[in-house]
Amino acid sequence: MKLEYEINRKDFFLFQVYSNFRLKVIQGFYVFIGIFALISLYLSPPDIEYSFTLYTIFFLVFCYGLVFGMTLLLILLITIFFKGKGTLGKHSLEIIDGNLVETTSVNQSSHKMSELHAVKSTKNYLYIFITAFAAHIVPKNEIKDPSLLLDFEKALKETIEHK
Repeated sequence: MKLEYEINRKDFFLFQVYSNFRLKVIQGFYVFIGIFALISLYLSPPDIEYSFTLYTIFFLVFCYGLVFGMTLLLILLITIFFKGKGTLGKHSLEIIDGNLVETTSVNQSSHKMSELHAVKSTKNYLYIFITAFAAHIVPKNEIKDPSLLLDFEKALKETIEHK
């Protein structure tokens, strides 16, 4: 089984966004801010004006926006200035003798399929996580034969499930 596809800066950017917002630290920060908002609203005295409540809500929305905006800005800067040799451009992925082999114009890598971290599928991408933070990005619209992509994904998931 062999997949051939090309990765561009948009694919790389969207992967960075996806992988950053699935991090437990960032999710935990959002939960912490949400819990803080609920506690501060619950503990505010009944005779206090609603301006305090509105101020608290504004502050929390500002914090959410600041973290979200700074994260996206950092990801965008990384994407713009990233050279991308071996990451951007044409790729091929093959399953050979229990190994996942990736080939680009500048390198070739091989990973034991039994050691893969996870396989995540979204509407537009198949992410094959080698570690918690490093993954092969497969744009689904680049694969000409959808059944080949489904078989490839199924083989990867079966391997991970039988660890």
